[in-house]
Amino acid sequence: MADPQFLQPFVLCLPEVRPRRKGRIDIYVPKENEREPRPAIVFVHGGPLPPELRPTPRDWPVYVGYGSLAASRGMVGVTVDHRLHAPANYSIAADDVSRAVAQARALPEIDPTMVAL
Repeated sequence: MADPQFLQPFVLCLPEVRPRRKGRIDIYVPKENEREPRPAIVFVHGGPLPPELRPTPRDWPVYVGYGSLAASRGMVGVTVDHRLHAPANYSIAADDVSRAVAQARALPEIDPTMVAL
């Protein structure tokens, strides 16, 4: 049986960057000049998704790929696992994403004025 679509390989060949996991976010930092604040992209998955789904979206090849791609281009990639498990959870998921953005802005690797979703 083939892997589900969300577990298919990322479309680009690039070196994978090992993220640092901090709560609901994974942080992909460029290897060069790691101490210099950089722009960041926060990647937010869709939903609703079942709460028991494993792996969770931040471990899917597409989000690992996007985080690695951002880091390979000199930005910080941030992926977030939010809790949109049912339509009734939109406010919970919005809070998770808002917290992820605030958490990203507080990181020393990120220029807090240059964060995109």
